[in-house]
Amino acid sequence: MASHVAGLSAYPLPPPFEPEPQPEPEPEPQPESPEPEPEPEPEPEPEPEPEPEPEPEPENPKPPTRIRGNN
Repeated sequence: MASHVAGLSAYPLPPPFEPEPQPEPEPEPQPESPEPEPEPEPEPEPEPEPEPEPEPEPENPKPPTRIRGNN
């Protein structure tokens, strides 16, 4: 792929496009329904899963890795 497009820098950049601010449309009034909507029943909360037991540490843990440098 070409890293430079010929003639791209020969044209000045156009001014940034700024759309005219439009007033927010008012929400349409909804007709009141004679029957209220039934509220959905709350779902029962699932029981928390038991946490897995931590793995036992090995008998000979690795020493911390030393980073070579100006120590």
